[in-house]
Amino acid sequence: MLKGVILILVMTLLMLVGACSGDTRVDGKDHVDGEEAPRLFTVVRITEKDDGKTVTVWEGDEVVVELESNRTTGYMWMLPRGWSGDGVLEQEGLGEYEKDEREEGMVGTGGESVWRFKAKKSGEVRLVIDYRRPWERTRLGKSFRVDIEVREKDRERRKIDEVY
Repeated sequence: MLKGVILILVMTLLMLVGACSGDTRVDGKDHVDGEEAPRLFTVVRITEKDDGKTVTVWEGDEVVVELESNRTTGYMWMLPRGWSGDGVLEQEGLGEYEKDEREEGMVGTGGESVWRFKAKKSGEVRLVIDYRRPWERTRLGKSFRVDIEVREKDRERRKIDEVY
């Protein structure tokens, strides 16, 4: 009888521990924040806290840049016209604006501007995104800058990718 109670308690404890584990997924893929990206992950999330830093990723990784924004002010995050990524980083689609969840009837709330990139080949590229009004020619807002170093996949990384 006592063994049965202990077994039930242990099983319940194991289920609770498993249920409390956090999920670190973006669009169903594993991810971590910018500069902490280990070799196992394929999606690297970059935010304002990475401003001015260098972030290292691997060939084939997806890079997601998320910057807080409030388009109701007229300001928006904008990539410079003609930005190419030098073949190192390739933009996937256009940048998107995702509104924050808000109560019905609330106006003037912000959201996030989101860009997705693919690390295509090894090299370094500087990504500068300006927060400004589209009709103004000068940079009156702020700028976000991050240097992205793309490393070539080595044998160890290829083996890890094959396992997952």
